[in-house]
Amino acid sequence: LKTFKTKLQKLHSKHLVMAQSTPANKEFDIVVFGATGFTGGYIVREMQETCGTVRSWAIAGRTRSKLNSLHEELGLSESVGVIQATVDEEESIREMCKRADLVINCVGPYAVYRGDMVTRLCIEEGSCYVDLTGEIDFLELMRDKYNQLAEENGVFVIPACGYVSMVPELAINCALETMTSSQLSCVDLYQIFKNTGGVHTGTWHSFLDVMSKWRRTYQLTTRMEKTQASSLKQGIKWPIYYKSSYNKWFVRLPASSHCIRLSQSDRGKRTRRGEPALAITESLSPGGLLTIIVMVLALMHLFVLAQISCVRNFLAKSYRGGPTHEMVNKSSFRCVVDATLTGAVGERKNVRVNVTGGDPGYSVTSCLCVNGAITLLDEKSNIQSNTERKGGVLTPGFVFE
Repeated sequence: LKTFKTKLQKLHSKHLVMAQSTPANKEFDIVVFGATGFTGGYIVREMQETCGTVRSWAIAGRTRSKLNSLHEELGLSESVGVIQATVDEEESIREMCKRADLVINCVGPYAVYRGDMVTRLCIEEGSCYVDLTGEIDFLELMRDKYNQLAEENGVFVIPACGYVSMVPELAINCALETMTSSQLSCVDLYQIFKNTGGVHTGTWHSFLDVMSKWRRTYQLTTRMEKTQASSLKQGIKWPIYYKSSYNKWFVRLPASSHCIRLSQSDRGKRTRRGEPALAITESLSPGGLLTIIVMVLALMHLFVLAQISCVRNFLAKSYRGGPTHEMVNKSSFRCVVDATLTGAVGERKNVRVNVTGGDPGYSVTSCLCVNGAITLLDEKSNIQSNTERKGGVLTPGFVFE
């Protein structure tokens, strides 16, 4: 990902000359909403490193004193604005959207903290929108409610611009580039994590919320799987298995990457080939066999507890865990995508793509989100041409293809 980031920074620098010579549509290019949260802080640090003072940007959140403290703590330039806005006051969100060409929303869980309202106001005020959601039901809700409105207003809404969807999608896009006019037929996705320090409170709340809505998530994923049913047979059968080529134990994840399927669907609509068949398996290796067994047992117990609202609320409020910045700096990941591509005349090609980087949950996620937001601003006309869409609620894999 270091190579990927370096290439993006060179690309962004070429666009800065044009951006600085062209009058801005709004006061700020980008506003980071939820800047004082744990994940928001990493987004702000990435903005400071990537944009500095060459772009107009601002931090936004509920409490002005915390925003000012963050501004001072990170030594942000005086040109970086401070905007007070809260999801409890719709008008404050609208005013924030009026001042930004693009809003990065870091306030999750998005289904709880009115992410749909923030999305709607961005569309109405002509501001593009990105977030870090991993909530499948929220993603589908945004597509159902706002896709047409976003396209009519020429606004791109790109949810799920974090590690969970963007890294596999980037790898798949690299695979697709190796074969002209190809379609994705089969994906085996392997995630290998090292020294991860857990999740912070916001991520924990999102996790509990997703578990409590498992029926809705299951319905959405199975519906998409049936739509893209494939005759291709994949080798993984057991939920926990050893793969000798990686010398690792893996646990198979029950909900394969939903964004990959949505991107596949959008590509099919663009090429007018219909809904392409796609077989996906996704597996995780957080450590050795004992680690996986303990993790699975803990998740089974947590799943049951999350169905009881009073217990779920207690777990959300009492949780005080999460990684320190030192833990984040020591974490790393490896993502491997084994993809089978099918050409226009039926020929097939197998491609393996490896992606490695630092901490997946926060440092890599902030890098991807910020650079995705900048790319969306710089390349909007090219994205419209490539996707054949003026706007809409789309996946990062489809938009950044």
